[in-house]
Amino acid sequence: MKINFTKVATFLSVAVLILSSFKNVETDINWIENLKSKYTNKDEFINYWYNSVAMKNYETVKHIPQEAIIAKLWLETQGGMSGAGRRGAIFGIKGDGITGYDNVDGESVEYQAYGSTWQALSHFCDLINNEPELLKTGIDKIDRDLYYNRYLAWQKVNPSNKDWENWLLALQIDPQRNKSKLSYANCGCKDGSTKFCYNKRKKHAQKGINWIKQNLPPAEE
Repeated sequence: MKINFTKVATFLSVAVLILSSFKNVETDINWIENLKSKYTNKDEFINYWYNSVAMKNYETVKHIPQEAIIAKLWLETQGGMSGAGRRGAIFGIKGDGITGYDNVDGESVEYQAYGSTWQALSHFCDLINNEPELLKTGIDKIDRDLYYNRYLAWQKVNPSNKDWENWLLALQIDPQRNKSKLSYANCGCKDGSTKFCYNKRKKHAQKGINWIKQNLPPAEE
């Protein structure tokens, strides 16, 4: 069956445009229950997402390698099968709507609620990739270039890396330690610019890189 990627990409673009605000979203538990019914273990999770139409089109529309999306989706909540992911916070992003407890950081938190899988996926991509052209066209609604600038920095430092490797590094640290205070996952550290926390967050990024290398077959050239 031939897939019309133009139509799918257009749909995703429209979906992204409506995600400008998630405050006070009421989570419809049906979407997460439906998602969890698609897989019950890691192999089924990978078979469901890897090289799927959805992932291919997020690569096209949002310019985020599917490996980076899939790795974070699994490592944060096992695709919605663990922790706050069972209530919809499948990427573990802090926000509004889902109260929980972060065992690693040792604190009560509130995670972002979503009304569908598409909202969660799009919000994750919006959060980390803020290319000027995406912001200009309105495809990306979050004007915060922290991770994108780090990604560009890692490209310069490690030009031979795969894009997804540099993205996973960018989510945790900058090549320069003094620019690494904030991160996607704190890993129990509030300030990544300290030597101990920098190394801890780099190790966390490497964990995601290793997970991809061990679990996902090499992409076709």
